[in-house]
Amino acid sequence: MRVRTTVLAVLVVLLFVFQVAAEEVTVLWGDVLTRGIWTEYAARFEEETGIKVNTINVSYDQRFDKVVTSAMSGVGTFDVIQLDAIWTPQFAAAGWLWDITDHLDPEVLAELNPAAVDAVSYQGRIYGLPFFNSSKLFYYNEKMLQDAGFDGPPQTLDELLEYAIAVTKGSGADKVWGTVWSWAQDECLICDYVALVYAYPDGELFDENGRPVFNQGGAVKALQFMVDLLHKYEVADPASLTFHEDDVNKALAAGRAAMIFNWEGAVQEANDPATSQVPGQVRVGLIPAQPPLKSSTTLGPEGLAIMNNAPNKEAALKFVEYMMDREVQKAIFVNGGFFPVYKDLYNDPELAEMVDDFAVYGEQFSYGHSRPKVVQYNEISDILQLEIHNALLQRKSPQQALDDAAAKINALLD
Repeated sequence: MRVRTTVLAVLVVLLFVFQVAAEEVTVLWGDVLTRGIWTEYAARFEEETGIKVNTINVSYDQRFDKVVTSAMSGVGTFDVIQLDAIWTPQFAAAGWLWDITDHLDPEVLAELNPAAVDAVSYQGRIYGLPFFNSSKLFYYNEKMLQDAGFDGPPQTLDELLEYAIAVTKGSGADKVWGTVWSWAQDECLICDYVALVYAYPDGELFDENGRPVFNQGGAVKALQFMVDLLHKYEVADPASLTFHEDDVNKALAAGRAAMIFNWEGAVQEANDPATSQVPGQVRVGLIPAQPPLKSSTTLGPEGLAIMNNAPNKEAALKFVEYMMDREVQKAIFVNGGFFPVYKDLYNDPELAEMVDDFAVYGEQFSYGHSRPKVVQYNEISDILQLEIHNALLQRKSPQQALDDAAAKINALLD
């Protein structure tokens, strides 16, 4: 009897230890999130729930490979991953992400910006929760536009061209360009292109079957507009062909650009007297679009997704939901500058005091479009980058470049 009691006691202890050990969550997220606020709230979650949080912080380039390796190995290395919007189709189609659609509160979903939810969705199912919002925005030097006789930002692409022609002046190192862009042959080029494609009423990239249609309609007009800014009207800095987003921000802050497209944060950098030659002159507005459209933009939000082979899915879901708490969302904006995903927070007086024209950001997110939601996105993006750049360098006409890209992508899909 004593032996049986002892054995039973050991089993109970082992069961207890196993349950405690199971209450752990391993999170893979980007190194940008190590800057205090996210790790602080992960620690708070651990303290409040008793669920241990193990964090692995890696650069953006490493994160993709680590997820793929873990998923292919079949070993549940991570419970939660920081998910880039462009990875969602590939990871979901491969069965690597846990479909949490039926685990979510519909009332909470209704309060989120649809563009942010779209970043973690594929074919009508939801594979994570967005944890910050992001999109391209329109930034302009208000003084430059006023000096040229304009009393506000352009509302259409035709007006953007008109403004750019009027503002471009000077020569050499003192040259002021109407527009500067991040058109290096890289992902930044695709982001600007997508925003311009959907600024045309007939702009589309892929059809409902995932086949390219960007060699017709507004997608061709968008590329022609880009080429004309550079070569016909000469109102886009030719250095745009080698620029990434940071270069564009620097041009704006140096007073060499009147108008740019970029992600959040450009206003703060351009208006900071410590880093800018034009402090107090830069404002944010909606990206112009052709009537009857009001605006268009490219989305860049990221989410927290749960791996399908996660050892602790339920604990992982608690963690993801905790990081989506409204107060956490406010705190990460106040302390980290990550824009919230709740629609009504863009009317919050406390947050509005921190950023000029704060409501504009919330409105711009509502005009968002995802980059092509296709499984082979990385390969497709590479093809588009090459051919769009060929057109910008005038090696091919916009129509020929996009026809060639469509042919290559159809061959890839076949």
